[in-house]
Amino acid sequence: SGVVSVSAAADVAELPHGEQRELVAKGEKEILAAAKEIREQRKLHSLSVLGASESNEWYTPAEYVEAARELMGGVDLDPASCAQANEAVRASRFYAIDNDGLAQPWPGRVWLNPPYGRDDNNESNQGLWSRRLADQFDAGTTTAAVLLVNAVTDRLWFAPLWDRAICFVSKRIEFYAPDGKKPQPTHGNVLVYFGGDVKRFVSIFSRFGRCVLPRGAWSEVA
Repeated sequence: SGVVSVSAAADVAELPHGEQRELVAKGEKEILAAAKEIREQRKLHSLSVLGASESNEWYTPAEYVEAARELMGGVDLDPASCAQANEAVRASRFYAIDNDGLAQPWPGRVWLNPPYGRDDNNESNQGLWSRRLADQFDAGTTTAAVLLVNAVTDRLWFAPLWDRAICFVSKRIEFYAPDGKKPQPTHGNVLVYFGGDVKRFVSIFSRFGRCVLPRGAWSEVA
């Protein structure tokens, strides 16, 4: 209808139909923002640990992983990792691309920095992996977890995370490559806590940014 450019419309047409309808209802500004994010996600897809060649692997700075270890008392599992990434995470066990982490159980204390981009069904990988983590935690398989994802609060997959304690990192995290190189980050990030000690989460993670808690959780911190 000429509301946005053909290229922007083509980008948004990659989204699931439900997200497309929601964006169209919101109007031009939201459509253009979504198209921009999709283009950025294409660039970031090659940076994913899963499905990337060794030269394109990018890892989380140790300070954030160490905070998760301090909070949970250790990391039993990293379901989206590789041998070199685990040198910093130091999980007792990790799943690499050959293990198909989404199909495996996630027992114990989990650190999760999921892959970017979209899967073969055009679903957001961050959405798929964060939903899997929530399911494993709610089932009692995962006892505690810290999830690191983009701070894209307008995405449908992000909405369930508001039920958890979230730290909005005040600066964009500079992920790094095996050779130490760091790209220019294109998104802000959040660290999401799945667990029962919200007060300890705030105490440890507030040094990285503003912590936002679900309704009723502030009484636990006060």
